[in-house]
Amino acid sequence: MDSDKHKSIDGSDESDSEIIRKCELELSQIEDRRITRESEMEHANAGFTTRKPEVRSEKRKACEEDTNSEDGYVTVEKRRPKRLLRSISTGQGQNTTSKEIGSKYEVCVTSFKELPKQMALAKVLRSENILNIETIKYKSPFKVLICFQSNNDAEKLISCKKFQELEYKCQKTFETTVSYGLIRGVDLKFTEQDILAILKSDTKILAVRRLKRLDLNSKWVESETVRICFQSTVLPLYVTAYEYKFKVENYTFPVTQCTGCWKFGHIIKVCPTKKILCPKCGSTEHINCDLKTYKCLNCKGLHFVLDKRCPTYLKEKEIRITMSKENIPYRKALQMIINKNQIEMSNNLNIHSKDTVTRSSQRYTSAI
Repeated sequence: MDSDKHKSIDGSDESDSEIIRKCELELSQIEDRRITRESEMEHANAGFTTRKPEVRSEKRKACEEDTNSEDGYVTVEKRRPKRLLRSISTGQGQNTTSKEIGSKYEVCVTSFKELPKQMALAKVLRSENILNIETIKYKSPFKVLICFQSNNDAEKLISCKKFQELEYKCQKTFETTVSYGLIRGVDLKFTEQDILAILKSDTKILAVRRLKRLDLNSKWVESETVRICFQSTVLPLYVTAYEYKFKVENYTFPVTQCTGCWKFGHIIKVCPTKKILCPKCGSTEHINCDLKTYKCLNCKGLHFVLDKRCPTYLKEKEIRITMSKENIPYRKALQMIINKNQIEMSNNLNIHSKDTVTRSSQRYTSAI
């Protein structure tokens, strides 16, 4: 009879306590495997490699030992917050970047003549009582960026009569106060001064310019298209000449490319490097060479530097189209495109992560 006490109910030699311990062990192993699968799926979603099951089970056991008290009660602890989605964190970073860039009180000063050097320019600013200047950064001999501590100081420079007399154009780098439009079918016999005097509009017209085109002999000649500069951020629908309405179209600035350094954004007259590079190899020792295998000086691709399919050229073209549609300056359009590309990249990454999780869950389901 004593030996029967140590037998189990089903007649095996193992005691009930041993069977219970084995069952608990099997249940623990099943739970560990379930937790391991969930962990692998979470890591696949986040783009990380999965951890070893042993590490996960050891951490769980250690956690259970800490939370179980001597009285047999279990202490419930608050779970740590989940990791933010990559798209959310990226969006927050973009907003911060845009806010930091947009909060600068920066004025761009340009001129067709060379601007004075830093000390001479500082003297002119001081004589006009324009103070609280943080930085003066020269982009070229014809362009300088001046950063102020407050908006009032920036506005004081923009409205400075001395700079207007010197024909210096002052404008905030992240704001625009004018807009450009086109009218077509203007006879060649009218000069720009005549057109400016003839045209009437509800919006003040600041300047007009007749555009040029290439003729059959590849020479630049005057065209019948005229560009108009309006003192407003919104283009009028039309302008009138002799009580006849001319439709105003959006004007997109062309992509300018220097024929000296071959960079985009300026012409050789205002080139900051003042260097003449070979368009094929980039050497300063000769103007042109007989190299047959081209390498772009901008994107380093295997094409000629003047190729309109160049990624750098296409990027500059997209910036100018955005400038025309939104009527914003170059730097703001560039920042808008950067933010757009970052959002698209984060969305594509999230879609790829969801596909990975779906495939992983299907694989684990079939394995079970």
